[in-house]
Amino acid sequence: MERSRFFTPLLGFSALFVAFNAAFFSVFGLSKLFAGATTSVIVMASSLELAKLVTAAYLYRYWEHINKFMKSYLLVGVITLILITSGGIFGFLSN
Repeated sequence: MERSRFFTPLLGFSALFVAFNAAFFSVFGLSKLFAGATTSVIVMASSLELAKLVTAAYLYRYWEHINKFMKSYLLVGVITLILITSGGIFGFLSN
């Protein structure tokens, strides 16, 4: 089966678009949940979203090369950050 030369970039663009939208709604949702420190929450949540994406990419790329403890630690971190993102989206939608 021949690959379309547009499929891979389209797949990458759509994944980044979904990640950007989730991050946007999460960051502003968390800032609505913690309204007393809006700027601080936006900065913190943005850094957590970036860390989640970088850590997930690192795990995918180096899965065969890192030890089990580091895999477990980073996987728990990514799952925790996913839950925080979900909470932020909930905060945005419930406002």
